[in-house]
Amino acid sequence: LMAAVQGDEVEVVFSLLASVADGEAGLDHAAEQDESVARMLLEAGADADGFGLLEAAAEAGDAEAVRLLLEHGARRGVADALAAAVQAGAPGLLVVPMLLDAGAVPEDPDELVRFASQEGDAELLQRLLADLPVAMDAQDAHGNTALHHAADGGELATCTLLLDAGARCDVPNHKGHTPQLLARRVGHTECAELLRSEGCVDDASGDCDSCTSGDEYNDE
Repeated sequence: LMAAVQGDEVEVVFSLLASVADGEAGLDHAAEQDESVARMLLEAGADADGFGLLEAAAEAGDAEAVRLLLEHGARRGVADALAAAVQAGAPGLLVVPMLLDAGAVPEDPDELVRFASQEGDAELLQRLLADLPVAMDAQDAHGNTALHHAADGGELATCTLLLDAGARCDVPNHKGHTPQLLARRVGHTECAELLRSEGCVDDASGDCDSCTSGDEYNDE
């Protein structure tokens, strides 16, 4: 069965499953290459919670595989899968809401908010702000808040949502730079103007003359 799955021999897989009611073997390979075969294996009794498949699918940002596994009862490790989706960046955007709907509880809600802000997903961000206990101005390892991430990406809608939710625009990161500086540095003029209208200064010292693109955002 595993050899048939690896060879994508759909008819052979179907024939074997008709004679042995066990779809366990090969599910990990099928989930990676063929949704129809994976569905056959799951319907034959394969354990959707096995092999760490949900986390692997989330890490790959494979929304169809995640949906298929959740449909067949995968629940073990949904929090780990959620963390993997966040680490995947943009590919994980479609996966995150599905995992939240499946009951995943984020270990670090503030990281999830920064993720949605950085990726510019206003719909997800709005949901997170409404449903999770969030510290609006929580900072990452570089001192950047969710508003820093949104401003640096020029994400006007997420900047607006964060400000409406009470995010402070005068919090400097470890370089002493505020969200407005990050927006202005990359030429996101609408974001910079929005932040300026909220009273945000360029940086903690009020001096942006030494700012050049490329090394202000992180401490690396």
